[in-house]
Amino acid sequence: MENRIERMEKKAFVLGRREFPRLNLHVPVRFGGEESRFQDSLTKDLGGGGVRLVSREFLPVNSKLKIEFFLGPASEGLTAVGKVVWIQKLPYSYQHDVGIQFMDISAPNRKRISHFVEQNIAPSERPSATKQDVYRDLPYTVSL
Repeated sequence: MENRIERMEKKAFVLGRREFPRLNLHVPVRFGGEESRFQDSLTKDLGGGGVRLVSREFLPVNSKLKIEFFLGPASEGLTAVGKVVWIQKLPYSYQHDVGIQFMDISAPNRKRISHFVEQNIAPSERPSATKQDVYRDLPYTVSL
């Protein structure tokens, strides 16, 4: 039986929003893959579904990376395998913003990330119902 949060996450995904909320978070991260050497950097944001980080190298879309990071100084390390879903060169820089979707992450690690985000996200950044959400469950079709 699905719980309320799982239904909300699925509904958010269907509406084209992120399945997992993101938290602006700058923590050290180490990442690399078969086609790129490992490098140390910082995350820019993090959620249960993925991470945005800064890379000194161009990383091709769909390339797989191993990612290692800590949520805090006293926390246990987290590892995941992710796929580059987008990359954008930062203006006036040799660095790139990279969006990575987690492809292989343990359920406990994903849960730890999601819980950490929920506990630390600002109230103004929490997802809220949109006009489309309000009308979605009505028994007839409404054109917005």
